[in-house]
Amino acid sequence: MQSTGSPQIVNDQLDGLFKLYPISISSTYLLVLVNCYALWSVVPTVHIVLWLSVATVVSIYRYSLFAIRTRNSTRLSPERWLIHNDVTSALSGMYWGYGLLYLVPPDSIAHMLIFVIAVTGLVSGASSSLSLSPRSFLLYMISCLMPMSILLYGMSDDYGWLLFGLCYFYIYFMWQTCLTIGENARLGIVQTVSLRQQKEELIASGRLLDLHFMGSPLGLIDWDEDLKIKRWNPAAASIFGYPESEILNQKPDFLLTDNAGRDYFKILRQGKQALANTVNSRKRDGGAVSCEWASTPLEDGSGTLLGYTSFVTDISKRLEHEQQITHQAFYDAVTDLPNRRYFYERLRQEMSRVQRGPNHSAVLFIDLDHFKNINDSLGHALGDELLKQFAMRLQNRLRQHEVLARLGGDEFVLLLEELDPDLDKSQAIAGQVAKALQTLIQEPFVLENNPYTLTCSIGITLFDKTDFNESEILKQADLALYRSKHRGRNCYSFFEQEMSEQALRHLILLNNVREAIGSEEFSLVFQPQVDIHTAELKGAETLLRWNNSELGRVSPAEFIPILESSTLIVEVGHWVLDHSFEQLKEWQLAALWHEPMRLAINISPRQLLDPDFIEQVTALLNKHELSPSLIEFEITENVLVQDVEKVGVILDKFASMGISFSIDDFGTGYSSLSYLKQLPIDVLKIDKSFIDHCTSEGNDQVIVRSILSICTELGLTSVAEGVETEEQQKKLQAMGCDLLQGYLYSRPVRADELSIMLSN
Repeated sequence: MQSTGSPQIVNDQLDGLFKLYPISISSTYLLVLVNCYALWSVVPTVHIVLWLSVATVVSIYRYSLFAIRTRNSTRLSPERWLIHNDVTSALSGMYWGYGLLYLVPPDSIAHMLIFVIAVTGLVSGASSSLSLSPRSFLLYMISCLMPMSILLYGMSDDYGWLLFGLCYFYIYFMWQTCLTIGENARLGIVQTVSLRQQKEELIASGRLLDLHFMGSPLGLIDWDEDLKIKRWNPAAASIFGYPESEILNQKPDFLLTDNAGRDYFKILRQGKQALANTVNSRKRDGGAVSCEWASTPLEDGSGTLLGYTSFVTDISKRLEHEQQITHQAFYDAVTDLPNRRYFYERLRQEMSRVQRGPNHSAVLFIDLDHFKNINDSLGHALGDELLKQFAMRLQNRLRQHEVLARLGGDEFVLLLEELDPDLDKSQAIAGQVAKALQTLIQEPFVLENNPYTLTCSIGITLFDKTDFNESEILKQADLALYRSKHRGRNCYSFFEQEMSEQALRHLILLNNVREAIGSEEFSLVFQPQVDIHTAELKGAETLLRWNNSELGRVSPAEFIPILESSTLIVEVGHWVLDHSFEQLKEWQLAALWHEPMRLAINISPRQLLDPDFIEQVTALLNKHELSPSLIEFEITENVLVQDVEKVGVILDKFASMGISFSIDDFGTGYSSLSYLKQLPIDVLKIDKSFIDHCTSEGNDQVIVRSILSICTELGLTSVAEGVETEEQQKKLQAMGCDLLQGYLYSRPVRADELSIMLSN
């Protein structure tokens, strides 16, 4: 036996070796006593006593080893145990060999046969008892049989060599026997250890599975093949309120509240494949709970159904939290009316609808006359109370196709949908609504038991198949409102093109922007994005600037909406990509830009949905030999509602290339919360309108916390836009924001200025 290999195998081999010690010691010592008795009368007593004493000491030594190992097998290392075994084996063989040479009378064949038979018997037995340690057996056998071979050689002049050779043939035979028995014994030990380990692993695995099952924070339910509950864990009991004893052998209907849940389990049984869905469930106390169910069939190797397992997560609080976030994001805190973001989205949807239908729609911009006097004289609390009463009156007046929202302060907007195909009739309907609203508020408002009478001014714009976007529509209504105020208030006015210098400027900008690309009037600047904790530069956002020879520097707030409302955005967007990639390659070659830094580039909805956009981006990446992983495309939430399936396909293709995606101005749109899990979004950029007031308690701070919580839960990077003060930075840092972008760190700078910042 070698002391190498698995400790368990080595230990079992040693156990097998030492467990035979008692029978080996007793049988050997018995033979010693027999031979002492036989030789007592023919050999001097002192020799017999000496031989017996040696045998006794060796037997005691061997028994002591057995006793020590029985009490503590780890007292010695495996190699030390083997050495002791070798020593005792050699000593045992030596006193038997001594006995053959010096104790047996050469002229007594009977005494010699007794001794030889004893020795050969002991060697034969040792071939088995010492088979797990061939080295020990070899020492024992040589010590015994080499003296015997000498004795046999000297017994006869004629047959001495034959007897001598037979002795060594016997040695060889017993050696092979020992090796064979030892190998079989070792194989048996290896198999025994392996089976024992497998059994222990199975037991441990079963215990581990039980621990996972019982300790899992998810509700775990085991069903039989007929969908009857066999087992469920404490988490499931906590979710539904039933202890396991009350729920065993129940079917799913016991936990379901509607047909949708029953259909879930019907599909699970029919499909015989894993199925996940949100299911409304029933608790023990009769209350409802919304749960995410993920269930899978269990089959053996032959495909026989053994049952089902369900993983259940209570998402009621999460849904409630999401609804709260959504409500805070899209509803006004004072009046509980839809806010600007919600109204923009509804207006955008209506503008898309009128493109396909004949009817006109209208937007009424409503402003309370002299409301500032109420706030100044009565305070903001009573001013808010008046706004609530005003909103309630208007809400009670709303019809099916009307949407009322508060933009802020005392400004309200009303969307009238599906008026009439005829413009004049549509104007008449809108005018009637305006008159009704003005009549509605003539009844005095009561504040602290005192009546207050108000009037309102209204601006109206109508639209059908228009090229304007929602911002332009509201601007038109705002211009019409300005006309009403200019006329003395308490009246309504319709938007007319000739009344607006803004409309004229829009046309001038639209005409000039067509020539801006060829005239090289566009340029790029870059605003750094830095780690909010370390101020380390992590990337930048590309921003477009326009310097017109006649108009001078034109604000992006003016020309970007014009580009987005026309097909020019695709051409200009391609120019921005080409020049951004070219500049990024220069930084990369200068070793100023490296992974994981990313250059963020704004992509408009029209540009993203262009059929050739993916091909154009691929061509530009190849042209400039850029890695897609250096690029981040910024999209707005608005693009997600245009055609979510098509957008999802496009985003997935870019994501597979390595391009990242961020949602710009997150929280100002309508639908992104429902798509964050579906689309490959990597970054959320929190809109500056929330950041401005994130340092003070209020809705904006709550929204910022909620967005950062979403980022943490979904593993998204968060970027705060428009950070201007250290107080904002510290607050955002404390709330767990990742990156900041704003004047606190840097204004948008030219490429050469950013190069200096990168080099530093």
